[in-house]
Amino acid sequence: MVQKKQILIVEDNELNREILSEILSVEYQILEADNGLEALELLEQYKDSVSLILLDIYVEPRKTKEVVREKFMNTVYISHLFPDQEFKEILDETPGLGIETIEFGIGDNLDHGQAALTAYRERLGSYLTGRPVSVHGPFLDLNPGSFDTLIRQATMTRFRQAYACAKDLHAERIIFHSGFNPDTCYEIGWPDKAAEFWQEFLEQCDGTIAVHLENVLDLHWEVVAEILDKADCPYFTACVDVGHVNTYSVQTPAEWLTGLAGKIGHLHLHDNNGKRDEHKALGTGTISPDELFSAICSCCPTSGMTFEHTDGAAVRQSLQVLFHCKPIGFPV
Repeated sequence: MVQKKQILIVEDNELNREILSEILSVEYQILEADNGLEALELLEQYKDSVSLILLDIYVEPRKTKEVVREKFMNTVYISHLFPDQEFKEILDETPGLGIETIEFGIGDNLDHGQAALTAYRERLGSYLTGRPVSVHGPFLDLNPGSFDTLIRQATMTRFRQAYACAKDLHAERIIFHSGFNPDTCYEIGWPDKAAEFWQEFLEQCDGTIAVHLENVLDLHWEVVAEILDKADCPYFTACVDVGHVNTYSVQTPAEWLTGLAGKIGHLHLHDNNGKRDEHKALGTGTISPDELFSAICSCCPTSGMTFEHTDGAAVRQSLQVLFHCKPIGFPV
């Protein structure tokens, strides 16, 4: 099982060090920082292995918390699915948030390439600078596992156009739907065709952008795992959409996260009633936030995550759920 990553903030003194030495096993590495900036440097230096950072919060208590919080937020994105003005307001309210854009998942925008990129840059201006960017790829009428060569060709063209836009935006990641439909596809055979498609697509990628495969109508996590295993690319991982799992899958979000542990690079987070893909705020549907984040901490603690909501109020509500969720141990 993946070791949970946690940040514990305590007063840095001799008594606490003695207590910590007794309760922590040799598996833990204790690092010390006198202020928030040093903590940030340590987090960056040891981001793949750090288990605990011991901070003297009496030096600059507010600044220390803000730095740690901002560092954590560099893995959190919000989806640009609502009007620009409110989107910018939320970015202003929560420093460090990344942007996930759907602009280049639209065929008409891909037809216009550079003009669409220029227009999007003009709309967001400086908000695209100095923050992580994720691109949601096209999906309407496309199918990477199609047995029809013309459909596969159209899908490949659109996916490569979106990837080129992601490169132009200096995006960190791009997300594509799996395209599986249980009403028209068989779980036996279809993953082979999909894996062939992805092997061809990934041959022309340079590894500077993470490529994620997102579940939508998929019934079982095993099909996604099979595609990833057969494509066999280190920067090709799953994007588990927990809202889609809750609506369409016969398995639970926790089962998906557990089953795909080690293969997850990103998450799409939203809630629903289990019957419709509502994209509601976390905690307002049938998904337990504490159970969800406990599974995330256990199975994919370093993955990015996008709050995928269609209005700003839901984003704000989900961010509060994240900030106060017990398994995260978030410094609020």
